[in-house]
Amino acid sequence: RIRYLRDSLRKLFNPDFPYLVQGIEWMLKLASETSSQGITAALRGMIDRPERDVIIRFENFKTVYIAGRYDQLLPVDRIEQEATWLKAGFVKLGKSGHLAFLEEPDELVHTLRSIIYRLYRDPL
Repeated sequence: RIRYLRDSLRKLFNPDFPYLVQGIEWMLKLASETSSQGITAALRGMIDRPERDVIIRFENFKTVYIAGRYDQLLPVDRIEQEATWLKAGFVKLGKSGHLAFLEEPDELVHTLRSIIYRLYRDPL
């Protein structure tokens, strides 16, 4: 069970992330402290989550996708295509996989601040 989790968690990170082992161990610790019901509910919530692309496509608000170059769950090319199709903004973080908040926290914060500043400066 632990080996499966380790292999699964590895896919969340850029394979060259310098703290890969520590990141996986931290997530394993969180998982071990979470009840089976909690994990099941979180997974069920992700599976049952309705698609929202129609809202993004037809409502009058700005949308920006942020993706990690090395995301093994949501390939960055697919995310960029979806952003283009939805006429949304797109930012690719160059060093992260699926967990930019762990892999590139400073770059992610800089990106979010930049987006917020632009939205504040140039509202709809």
